[in-house]
Amino acid sequence: MLNRKIGLEFEFPAINLSDGKMIDRSQIKKVWDELGKNFDYQTYYDPATKQPVGVLYKDEDGRIVIVDTDVSVGLVEFGFNPFYTLHDCYENMVKILKNFLPYFHNNGIGLLSTTFHPKTPNFYPDLKTEKVWYRVLLKHLNHYLGSNYAAHQVCIDVSYEELMPLTNSLLALSSIFIALFANSSVGENKIFQNHDEREYRWDFWPSNHPNRLQLPSRKFASFTEYLKYNFEVPFVAVKRPNSFCIVEDEVSNFEYLVKDNWKAFDVIDTEYKFLEPTINDVNEMNQYIFLKTRIKYFFKKQSSLSDLLKNYKENTFDDFAKVNLEKLYLENRSIDAQNWDEIMAPSAFILGLIENLPQTKKVVDSQPWEYWLELRKRTIKSSLKVEEAVLISQELLEISKQGLVKRNMGEEVYLDSIARNLKDQKSPAMKAIEEYQDRGIDGYIKNRLINL
Repeated sequence: MLNRKIGLEFEFPAINLSDGKMIDRSQIKKVWDELGKNFDYQTYYDPATKQPVGVLYKDEDGRIVIVDTDVSVGLVEFGFNPFYTLHDCYENMVKILKNFLPYFHNNGIGLLSTTFHPKTPNFYPDLKTEKVWYRVLLKHLNHYLGSNYAAHQVCIDVSYEELMPLTNSLLALSSIFIALFANSSVGENKIFQNHDEREYRWDFWPSNHPNRLQLPSRKFASFTEYLKYNFEVPFVAVKRPNSFCIVEDEVSNFEYLVKDNWKAFDVIDTEYKFLEPTINDVNEMNQYIFLKTRIKYFFKKQSSLSDLLKNYKENTFDDFAKVNLEKLYLENRSIDAQNWDEIMAPSAFILGLIENLPQTKKVVDSQPWEYWLELRKRTIKSSLKVEEAVLISQELLEISKQGLVKRNMGEEVYLDSIARNLKDQKSPAMKAIEEYQDRGIDGYIKNRLINL
C-alpha cells in the first residue's frame, strides 16, 4: 500500500456578522494587515496589484501555510499542509481555524460551512479578486461566475501505475460525488433549481476551449493522451521568479512549448521581455484545465524540456515520465463546501475508493462512459433523488469502507455521515432546502457559522 499524503484545500464564504452579507475588500485587507502585525504571520501582497491578499506562516514542522482570498474577496481559502492520515488532516485543520477565527470575529467577520454566499449574488462589481493570477485567468476565460461560491478539494498522492485507472474512475464517479455531497441548493437568499448549483454554473463557463472544463468525452487511454488534452488548450501565462508573463499571440500550450522564445508582457514589471519555455512551464500548465479530477504532475527541475517534447512526439512518453516525475497527485474538484459535521466525509470517501482501486474500477467499467456523463447531469439537478445514484453510492460506500479499513487507522469513522444520508436518502443539498424553509435565511446562516 502506498504511503500517501493527503492535502485539503478548503474555501469558506466570509460574511459580515452583522447582516450576513459578503464582506468587502476593505474589510479583508484590514484582517490581512492586522494578522501581519502578529509575529507568527506575514502579510502576503500580490506582486502585481500590490494589495494584501493573504498571510503566510510556518506550522510546527516548519512548512509554510497559506491562507488567502481566492477567486473573490469574499472567499477565504486555507491551503492546509498534507499529512499521511485523515485524523492528522482534521486535527491540523481545526488547530489552524482556531488560530484564525478570533481575528475574523474581532473584525465582525464570520466563516460559513456552506457553498454559496447566502445573501450576495455573483454579479456585485466589488467581488473581484486582487490576485493577479485569477485576474489574468478570468479575463482570458471571460468569466466571473465563481465569485460567490466555495469548494472543498482533496489532493491525494498516487503512483504512476495507478494514475490513469484512478483518473478515469474518479472522473466517471464525479456524478456520485455530486449525488452524495451536493450542497449548493441554497444561496443568494433563494432556493436554486439545482441541488448542485455550483457544478451547474461551472458547466456554463464561456470557456475558449472544450478541454478546459469538467469531463472529457471519453476515457483517457494513457498519461500521454491526458497531456495531449492539456497541451491543446490555449496558453494563458507563465510564472517566473518575480514575474508573471502573458504571451499576446493566441497559441496552444503545445505551440508555446515548441518555440524557442516568445515576446511576452510581464504584468508585474509592466514591461515586455523575451521568454524561453522551460520544463517548469509544463508543470504550470497542469492548473489551466479544470477537469473534475485533475492530475497535478511535476517534472524534476533538471529534466530537459527538449527530451520531454521528443518523447512526447515519439510516443515514448511513459518511459520519460516514470524517470522524471518528481511529484504526482490527484486533485478532486467535484465537492461543494461541506457542512461542518460532514466536512471530512468526501475526503474519506475518495481516499477509500483509491485504496480499493480494483473494486472501484469494476463499478465504473460496468457502464459505458456515456452513462456516467448523463448521470452527472441528473445528479446536478437532483442529487440523491436519483434512484440509480443511491444504489451505486451504497455499493461504493462499502468499497470505500473496505479501502479505509485496509489502512488500519480508524478513518472509516468519517464515512458515518454518508451512511446516514443514504439511509435517509437526503443529500446535504436536500437538508439545506429544508433548513432554509424552516429557519429562513438568517437562521440558515446562524446554523452554518463556524465556531470552534
